[in-house]
Amino acid sequence: MGQRGLRVINSRKLNRALGALIGSSRRNGSNPWPKLRTAIRERLRRTFLAADSVATISAPSRGPWPTEALAEGDVELRVLRLDGSFERIKHLVRLLSDDERRRAAHFRFERDAMRFLAGRAALRTILGGHLATDPEAICLTYGPRGRPELAPPFDASGLRFNLSHSGSLGLCAVTWGRRIGVDIERIRQMPDMDAIAGRMFPRHWPVLRSMPEPRRSEAFFKRWTRMEAYVKALGEGIAGARDVEADAGGPEPGQWSLESFVPEAGYIAAVAVERRICRLIYRNWPEAVDASLM
Repeated sequence: MGQRGLRVINSRKLNRALGALIGSSRRNGSNPWPKLRTAIRERLRRTFLAADSVATISAPSRGPWPTEALAEGDVELRVLRLDGSFERIKHLVRLLSDDERRRAAHFRFERDAMRFLAGRAALRTILGGHLATDPEAICLTYGPRGRPELAPPFDASGLRFNLSHSGSLGLCAVTWGRRIGVDIERIRQMPDMDAIAGRMFPRHWPVLRSMPEPRRSEAFFKRWTRMEAYVKALGEGIAGARDVEADAGGPEPGQWSLESFVPEAGYIAAVAVERRICRLIYRNWPEAVDASLM
């Protein structure tokens, strides 16, 4: 009885071919990404969807390929574990740009610098997987609020992502061709919670105020992460979110999808994406295993 399996591909050979395609497209002024995506999907079809007679092996935990390609309407959520040994972080530094290394050097506390380095290495690894290129080759730019985005020529791919972190966990959301925002928070008590809830969630403040702990903090951060994810997807700052009531469906019913989930005990997270979500895919980083977080 045969099993459908996976084969390990020669990623260096594929990267050279894709690099040649990008170079050719730049010279003649055309957009390389439609051809790139077609080439990537064909390679995935021929390589990963092996014949029934091929024995099943584990997908590689490192390298430029994701464990599964995203279809239109899919959203991938990666839970990032940012704490680790110095040796692991040191190994990841080679993936970062000079600018990212300089930013890490300006953190006051070493723990925060290590988490920043791990988060950016994770982001580059994830994006490299979906774009079929080496993580260190990814070019990023930053919006007016410091949000990282793909820089040319990678921005023409249509891949969209957003990043968030709290404590030792981070979260990266990825999709194709749609605005997306994500937020993660460590659940904790806050002395100014009443003031924030009264200003940001006036309709829900009386209910929140009447809840006992720890349900009160859980409910507050669930609503906060939904609002923050939606505002980040819009590309706006939290200061403009005073009138946003991020209930199910968002303030624009049918135009946005909002989902809350628990990435780990003691944390709450949310993702906001344009239009309907066809499939949510949960994964860990750096572990190459799927995780059911609902």
